[in-house]
Amino acid sequence: MPLDETALEDALRSFVAAALAPEVLDGAVIWDRQRGPRPAPPFATLELVGPGGPWGAVPEWQHEFDPDVAGGGMSAVAGGEIVEETIHHHEYALRLKTYADAPRTARNLMIRIHDRANMRSGRDGLRESSGIVVAEVGPIQDVGALLDTDWEGRAVMTVRIRVGDMVEDRIGYVATVETVNELE
Repeated sequence: MPLDETALEDALRSFVAAALAPEVLDGAVIWDRQRGPRPAPPFATLELVGPGGPWGAVPEWQHEFDPDVAGGGMSAVAGGEIVEETIHHHEYALRLKTYADAPRTARNLMIRIHDRANMRSGRDGLRESSGIVVAEVGPIQDVGALLDTDWEGRAVMTVRIRVGDMVEDRIGYVATVETVNELE
């Protein structure tokens, strides 16, 4: 089944919202650069970069041939179409930003996401619910900004994730099979 990026985005947004609840309301976890008014602090933004990510990784095609399995990983019911199943691995960078009235508050919010992404329960929940694997959790950076005459707390972090989808290649039908005995 091809990768459903909408479901991927929904799962990631829910993951971040759960990490920040109850201080940050669900509606204050938004996708970066989306149209509409900016929420009141505290809030968080997400940006999904990929597939491939900024590390130069490219999607990897993998076909596991298993000689102990009839067809070696390809399947066909007698008289049916031959189907090859391949796993396509995608790698993404999830860039997260938190905003708050005070610099330390933004950092503390990001620490909660960082901790959830590093905890077994957080990782397992994400993998089991949507097939997303957390590959690497980057460091938290404090990047506060001066707005008018006050500092706005901001923190950023990048999480590298991987997700796979099954792709089927329908090879077709075998009409006839012929063997040739050749002796050399």
